Amino acid sequence: MNGKVYPEGTVFQLLLNGRDASSVINEWWEASTQADVRVRKAKTKGCMVLETEDMIYASHIIKLWPGTKVNIKEPKK
Repeated sequence: MNGKVYPEGTVFQLLLNGRDASSVINEWWEASTQADVRVRKAKTKGCMVLETEDMIYASHIIKLWPGTKVNIKEPKK
């Protein structure tokens, strides 16, 4: 994403509107992607948060759905 090496256990939280989140989940399902994805309702109205620890899959989503907001949670040391 930005060339940084993230430690194991880093969670990438992607904020998407409902329609885009639905498209991401459909793409994930149809492609049988080997990434764990958690979906939850966001505090922002009409949006969903997708959480994954797979940096490559997070990068893929960001490229295909421009404008995706990202929050990176690194594990506590």
